[in-house]
Amino acid sequence: RMYCNATKTGFEAFKRVVDSHNLRFKNQTRWMKVSEIGRYWAAKEMCQFRSVGSNAIEIDLPLHCNDFTIVVPTGPPTKQPMITREGKLTPIRSVDSKSKLAANTFTVDDGRMIACLNAPKGKTQLQW
Repeated sequence: RMYCNATKTGFEAFKRVVDSHNLRFKNQTRWMKVSEIGRYWAAKEMCQFRSVGSNAIEIDLPLHCNDFTIVVPTGPPTKQPMITREGKLTPIRSVDSKSKLAANTFTVDDGRMIACLNAPKGKTQLQW
């Protein structure tokens, strides 16, 4: 229990756990609400990918998902990565580490491009 008969001892213990976790894993952790975790994992499980040529994939999601992360084993992109949705091109910007990934950004790590997208319901294409 978080509040233990109004004493808040459970909540204080939880805060200590969070603080300890952040000391060691802050750059590797993205805190999310339970509803966000549920949406992310549902999207991950139901997502369909289709290769479109050698430098693009189509992502088909049955529901919208913020900060949807995709790992593409391509190495560094040869041109500016772009998202195409309903004919509209949107560039995604480069960040220098995985810990800085946010919506519509990418980084290269261990020879793989890691892209983070606010992916809408339906089909979206990632080109690089």
